[in-house]
Amino acid sequence: MIMFCAGTRPEIIKLAPLVAECRAALGESSALLVDTGQHAPEVLDPLLSFFGLSAEVRFNVRQGDDALASLNARLLQALGDIIRERAPQAVIVQGDTASALQGAMAAFLSGVPVGHVEAGLRSGNPWQPFPEEMNRSVIGRMSRWHFAPTLRAARALRAEVVPGEVHVTGNTIVDAVEVARERMSGAAHSLLSESSRGMAQMLRAHRGLLVTMHRRENWRTGVVSVAEAVKARLAACPELACVWVLHPNPRVADRVREILGSLPAGQAARLRLVAPLPYPDMLYLMQACELLLTDSGGIQEEAVCLGLPTLVARDETERPEVIESGWGRLVGTHRDRVVAALEEGGWRGETLEGSNPLGDGSAAGRILDLIVQGLGRPS
Repeated sequence: MIMFCAGTRPEIIKLAPLVAECRAALGESSALLVDTGQHAPEVLDPLLSFFGLSAEVRFNVRQGDDALASLNARLLQALGDIIRERAPQAVIVQGDTASALQGAMAAFLSGVPVGHVEAGLRSGNPWQPFPEEMNRSVIGRMSRWHFAPTLRAARALRAEVVPGEVHVTGNTIVDAVEVARERMSGAAHSLLSESSRGMAQMLRAHRGLLVTMHRRENWRTGVVSVAEAVKARLAACPELACVWVLHPNPRVADRVREILGSLPAGQAARLRLVAPLPYPDMLYLMQACELLLTDSGGIQEEAVCLGLPTLVARDETERPEVIESGWGRLVGTHRDRVVAALEEGGWRGETLEGSNPLGDGSAAGRILDLIVQGLGRPS
């Protein structure tokens, strides 16, 4: 039995194709999906349902204290208990969350081999993004299998002389977006809320802008500067309409509401501040807008899969392929720089050469084959 450790929305999205592949190829009992509860059930349950999955184990590490030390301590204890109880042959983690770090740590301390999905992403700055850059670097020291999404990621791992095997597999986000689009085709409206359909209509009728900001390092000043930039553009450009998907942390969301929540009526009619959306609704809005502004790594990747121009509200990125592909531009969070980028707008009309740099939609199958082969060999 293979244990898959996930507790956040991006982890569920990117592990869903792999869990489904494992159960289809090896049987339902072959994959144990553990939901750490790092994100709340109301966030993860609709996502699991959308992908036709269920978590056999779920525990709650959200106890009112979101300090990183406390969160990591609770995760390590809980995951260590599950590994001792269920005795998996391997533990698979994804990305760079606290759940991924402590899933890998708990497995390593228990002598269970670790597979790291989306391994090798590096910004080179331990504080950007924080704490994710350090999390994924540490996971790299504990993993037996490194499933690198791109050649660049594989080269970064080999340069660090990590232990274990490095394999280029593609990114499972491509698999996940293809599954999602297939499930939505012909039945999109039955999966979407009335409000999402209305927001998509507003975006299509204007120069549609979709915004998300959630990186911890942007909570204090970055999100404020970006909100001020959006406010300035709404005032200067009557053709612009914006949907801002707010961070669930009320301290972050309230900063955005303070700046954008009391616009003049004409501007307010072209703005929606909304709580985190179900996955199909988010993809639907991404396909309806002209331009995306985000600091999210996963949403950058989804934008490439959808052919959506993206302004990346960060100074550094561990996903340079997004920038090099032509679909992304680094703009940071300084108000004037973001305003200038929004004035320029999207570049959807340009011809961008090459295939998706993140993969061909077959990453899950490659990863499962490598895990099965690896379990059949001595470590």
